[in-house]
Amino acid sequence: MLAFVRLSILSTKWVWHAEGDPLAFLIFAVIVLGLFAVVYVALSRSFIRIVTTKKAAAKVHYREEALRVQSVGRALLGKELRRFTSSAVYMLNCGLGALILVGGSIFLAVEVVGGTSPFSIVEQVPDMMRYLPLVACAIICAIIAVDVVSAPSISLEGNNLWVLQSLPVNGKQVLLAKLKLHLLVNIPAAVFAAVVLDVLLMPNIFMAALMVLVPCVYAVLCGELGLLLNLRLPNLDWTSEAVAVKQSASVLAAVFSDFGVVALLVFSSLSLLV
Repeated sequence: MLAFVRLSILSTKWVWHAEGDPLAFLIFAVIVLGLFAVVYVALSRSFIRIVTTKKAAAKVHYREEALRVQSVGRALLGKELRRFTSSAVYMLNCGLGALILVGGSIFLAVEVVGGTSPFSIVEQVPDMMRYLPLVACAIICAIIAVDVVSAPSISLEGNNLWVLQSLPVNGKQVLLAKLKLHLLVNIPAAVFAAVVLDVLLMPNIFMAALMVLVPCVYAVLCGELGLLLNLRLPNLDWTSEAVAVKQSASVLAAVFSDFGVVALLVFSSLSLLV
């Protein structure tokens, strides 16, 4: 280090004499090149050692295990389910209806078991109990209409839509996986609510079967309608998931269309009963 400082001072001294003196310039050049050589050798050794040094890591020993093979449909459904459960906005806005169905049914069952009939006011109206199973079925369908899981599913792909397009799968399989997610969220909750209401209302066997079957068919219709509207009205350039889930045209159109179908079913059923 001391020799390096001395060489630096000596080179500085010869700088003042290098102008117009070839010998002084030559001595200055030799000193500078010597310093450059020393720095180059020092850096080349330390730099290469620092860059190529790897930190110690625990070795992982491979253990042979059986590989779990999934079908294409199951793998795509798993992808959609992970996408749904990883987004709080998606679950809250498109899965709240299922929670309402399950929670509301349990609440009604607890009230009846506790001796408080939630239908006491309805029972006072003549012939109102005749239409109560229809009203209950319409309420289940109306709650399902809020859970438009499939309506924003394509828009939520956003800039990653090319990933699905590049996969060696059929486009119908991708759409079917999105429809299955919609059914997985809505149908179990709808069936649970319908069975609980069947037990509480005790309608005839035909009406009891319709209370379970109609919401399931309606859930399929809502899922397919949501996919169709999202294909026609996609929003792939969103900056926030909330825009695709809550403010996209496909979601609004799906919700209003679903409620329109419920209204049509109610009016047609009332006309038949009357």
